[in-house]
Amino acid sequence: MKKFLLLRALASAPERRVIVAAAVAMIALLAASAALADKGGNKTGQACQKGAYAFYYDPSTGQPFASQDACVSFVATGGTLVGDVDYSVAFQTGSSSFFSSCPECGDVVVTNPAPFPVSVHVEVDFGWSTPQLFAGFENASLQPPDCPFPVNPFAVDGSLLCQQLTVPADTELSVAGFWQFPPRITSPLFGHAVVGPFPGPLYDPNPANDSINFTMPAS
Repeated sequence: MKKFLLLRALASAPERRVIVAAAVAMIALLAASAALADKGGNKTGQACQKGAYAFYYDPSTGQPFASQDACVSFVATGGTLVGDVDYSVAFQTGSSSFFSSCPECGDVVVTNPAPFPVSVHVEVDFGWSTPQLFAGFENASLQPPDCPFPVNPFAVDGSLLCQQLTVPADTELSVAGFWQFPPRITSPLFGHAVVGPFPGPLYDPNPANDSINFTMPAS
């Protein structure tokens, strides 16, 4: 200890500054390396954890990953995860985007069961068999330019095209709402809706539920 203190005392001020600067640089380098390693580990683990691996495409099998370990191994070797999500479109009656309970209403909804958001495109075409003054189409939450809707919400027929629609994780999202006032449908509603991946990598293991023909019968 005395020898160390003596050597330290003998060292000139410039030399001490060089030693201190080198030590600080080494500590900073070690800290940065640890941070990068931790970030990479978290990224690999988080992407595949909590059952999320089942919603990613395994190129070696053409199916979703069978286990978390297989997913983690794929990412660890430089693989890029691509979603494999059974998104779907459906028509529901008894409510709409505007009314929580409405027997004469209906909604076109898109469902994303994955634990992460997905981007899709959606098209809805509809028509009433005879002109209905109070038969309408509207959507309050989706706005142009990605999801333009008819200027006149009280239409005989019309269409909605969502060029890019982001559906949040594990969400059933209303895309189009239909209703009639007064509450009696004298003319059936006929329509068609289709959902598909927005240009980009996204697999769907069950494309059969990506399009529907729907009706809301007269009452």
